[in-house]
Amino acid sequence: MQRFWRVYRDEEVVRRFKEINYLEKDREFCRHDFQHFLDVARILTILCFENKFSFPRELIYLTALLHDLGRVEEYLYGLNHALVGAEVAREILEKYQEFVQEEIFLITEAIRGHREQDSEGFTRLLYLADKLSRPCLTCRVIDKCHKKEEMLLLHQEKFY
Repeated sequence: MQRFWRVYRDEEVVRRFKEINYLEKDREFCRHDFQHFLDVARILTILCFENKFSFPRELIYLTALLHDLGRVEEYLYGLNHALVGAEVAREILEKYQEFVQEEIFLITEAIRGHREQDSEGFTRLLYLADKLSRPCLTCRVIDKCHKKEEMLLLHQEKFY
């Protein structure tokens, strides 16, 4: 997990988490903060285990950590945060010269497709972990949520 901790402390990662926190300061709905990253990482780990995916824990946690970093550009310029985030993640991972191309590809492809409901493999598990990390069942503003029906149905599915 040493590589994870280097990326976790990366200046660009820290800057983006702070900026997302600022841009979401008045957001009523689910936030994309450190707690969200932890929830996604934990759920993704469980889904990988249940689906017999044998990815190293470090790659699972890196994917969860980096998956929403493109939200800055989404909020400021209306860009797709998954596509921007995949490129941001690639740049960050390549900077360290510790990751092989297969690891970078696995992480960035999962990030790129994590909003796609019909994705497959590790990308599908990231999609599910991201959605399942939402506390919809106890949300105080669920009635205002435009994703209410989709999210409540998802929380009732079986994933293994």
